[in-house]
Amino acid sequence: METQKQPRNYILEKISRFKPVTFLRKNLFVTIVILLMVVTNLVGIWNIKKFEIYDTSGEEIPEKTEQQIKKYIEENSVGENFFILSPGELNKELVSNISYIKSADVKKSLPNKLEIFVEIYTPELLSVLNTDQCYVLSSEGIMLERVCEGEANDCCMAYVETNKLYLLTSSSVDISKLENGKEKLLVMDSISKVIKIVNSLGYDIKTVTLSGDILEIKLTSDNIVRFSVDEDLDTQLERFVIVAGKIKSDKIKFKSLDVRFERPVIKN
Repeated sequence: METQKQPRNYILEKISRFKPVTFLRKNLFVTIVILLMVVTNLVGIWNIKKFEIYDTSGEEIPEKTEQQIKKYIEENSVGENFFILSPGELNKELVSNISYIKSADVKKSLPNKLEIFVEIYTPELLSVLNTDQCYVLSSEGIMLERVCEGEANDCCMAYVETNKLYLLTSSSVDISKLENGKEKLLVMDSISKVIKIVNSLGYDIKTVTLSGDILEIKLTSDNIVRFSVDEDLDTQLERFVIVAGKIKSDKIKFKSLDVRFERPVIKN
């Protein structure tokens, strides 16, 4: 007896009742999306290929720092999967590995682009500490770079003049390592407070010398002002503001002003 063939629509109906097929039919959109993701990942569409760098202040990023950022991104982020790459981790790495970066904010842009916004430290002074090594520092005391390695002190002085910085010398302090990978002259917090007030009164600074606890500020006019970093700086700065105001109003000539004492000492 000849076996009767099953109708074609019966076979299709049986296939459609098969559990995996039923699941795919019910979740067709999700399935398509997953398949697209798998395929596009395999062909590398989601691998980071492009990036742009911006300064948060709107200024141009110094060429040397921009090249450092580009090199780091090309070596560590280009080729990484868009979805796996962590902007938060990359922010920390940029701050830790590039001394001039104060802060970083990385944003991802579909399908394979990074937008990198950075805040850059501004060089303010050159420090010569325990050794002949010269360190370029920001106003916060962050060590930005070492210069004149193996050169004579004349190199450091030339660097100061060329880059319009002031010189800080000390044999009693040194650079310290911070948790975020930066290096900092910790006493700079106190020095910066003094520098800010001195500048606000119209005095330009030539050199700063820290010997023990005595902070000596030499102005471009060759006048000298002395403070103590171990005493209450706010009180000393109040004295300085009062005396400096008197000096300017009465046009008093002076060689040095010492505000470490309750009665500041002026030498003509």
